[in-house]
Amino acid sequence: MLRQTRWTILIALCMLTLVLAACAQTAAPAGDAEEAPAAAEGDSAEVAEDVTTEEDMSTGMSADASPYINLCEGEPVDGGSITLAIADDAMVGRNWLSRGSTNESFLFSQLTDLSIEDAETIEPDVATSWEISEDGLTYTYTLRDDVLWHDGEPLTSEDVKYTIEIFAHPDSGATVRSVLPLDAIVGYDEFSAGEADEITGVTTPSPTEVVIALKAPRADFLYGMGGMNLQAKHIWEGIPFAEMQESPYAREQVVGSGPFKMGEFEPDQYYILEAFDDYYKGRPHLDQLIFRIGLTSV
Repeated sequence: MLRQTRWTILIALCMLTLVLAACAQTAAPAGDAEEAPAAAEGDSAEVAEDVTTEEDMSTGMSADASPYINLCEGEPVDGGSITLAIADDAMVGRNWLSRGSTNESFLFSQLTDLSIEDAETIEPDVATSWEISEDGLTYTYTLRDDVLWHDGEPLTSEDVKYTIEIFAHPDSGATVRSVLPLDAIVGYDEFSAGEADEITGVTTPSPTEVVIALKAPRADFLYGMGGMNLQAKHIWEGIPFAEMQESPYAREQVVGSGPFKMGEFEPDQYYILEAFDDYYKGRPHLDQLIFRIGLTSV
C-alpha cells in the first residue's frame, strides 16, 4: 500500500526523460558564464525583493502553484516491454511476505491503497469500502467480487483471512509481522503461540465480507492492514508455514492477483512478468516487465 505501483515505472521513465532534457537545455558553455556581466549591488537587492514578495518563503513555490507535477502527459501506448535492473531475485524469494512495495505490487494486490496526491488518504483496492464501529473495535471490509488470482480462481474473504494468518504465524518467516497491527486482533496471541488453529477475531460472513474484531481500539489499524500482499488460500493451505519460504510458489510459481503474473524465471539471471489479461482494474498497457538480476543499472 505504500505505493502507487502501477504507475511507478512509467513515472520513473518520464522523470529520467525530463532530467535529460533539462540537462541538455540548461547546460551553458563555460565561456558564456565568464562573459556574463555581474549585476550591480543595487540590482541584486531589487531582484531579491521581487522574488521573495511573489513566493512562499517556506516552500520556494508560488502561493497559487500546485504541489503536484504531471510527469507523463498524453495517451498511454499499448504493448512493448521495459527492462529493469535489480540487485537480486529477493522480490520473488524470501521477501514476498512483506508490505506492498513497488516490485511486489506488480504481482500482488492489497486490501487498500494510498492516494497518489495525498499519502494520508486511504483508497479502495480489493476492498471497495470499510466500516468502523463506534467503539473502534470492529472493522468490516467489503470486497470486490471480480478479482481473480493468476490461475483463474476467484479471490474471496477466505483468502484475506488466511493471508492474515500467514503473516501472523511465527513459522512463516514474514519479515514485517512485527510492523503490521496484527497483534491488535482478537485471537492473535493464541494463534501465534500455537494454541489455536485460526485467528478467531477474523470472520468471513460471505465471500465478499471480512469482519475483524480488535482487543482495543487501534488508530493505525486501517492504514497498517492495507499493505499486506494478499495470498491465495488454495495455493498455501496444504503447505506447512515453516516450508512456505522454500516453496516454488514463493519464487518461480508465484500466484498473485496483481496487474502482472510470473512468466519466465531464471535464478540469478532474470525473470519476466507478463501482463495479466484479467486484472480487475484493466489489463496493463505494457506486455512485459523484464528484470535483470545482479545489475545496478540498465
